[in-house]
Amino acid sequence: MQPADFRITSESPAQLMPNARCFHIEGTADFHNGKGTNELNNIYCIGRRTSGRLGELHLRLHGAGGCGGKGAGDAWAIVQSFHMNQRVVNQQAAAIAGPSIAQSMRIGQIVNARVQAAHQAEAIQNSSVYQHWDSMDKRSQDFENYQLGYAVVADTATTRTERCGR
Repeated sequence: MQPADFRITSESPAQLMPNARCFHIEGTADFHNGKGTNELNNIYCIGRRTSGRLGELHLRLHGAGGCGGKGAGDAWAIVQSFHMNQRVVNQQAAAIAGPSIAQSMRIGQIVNARVQAAHQAEAIQNSSVYQHWDSMDKRSQDFENYQLGYAVVADTATTRTERCGR
């Protein structure tokens, strides 16, 4: 088939979809299908898809086309009366996406629990290592004091420590 011939007689902004740029276009088109010229009365919308890849644009056509006459006007009145019920759309989206979102949340909670358990195990391990190092330091100091002939006298009431040497 050869390309269609379009003749646009009017174009004006229209509001049909939220977050989209829409235009009401009127004119005629010959699709070279042997049926002659058709009347065009359409709305074209371009905007971001709500369920697609980032940056993806979405083109929608809402139209009423025919062989002219009263039918096209009636069809255009139907298109003009269309209003999206965002509450219904949100309910349907929640029903479709809800289980997946709930599963993602459960996975996130499991991961958070594992991370917290790992941090707790790490803290216990670090505490054990620090206690071991403190014990080694004390034993080293005791051995050094022994080698040098020092005695350590501690007053437990004041936590004051003194070295007494030869």
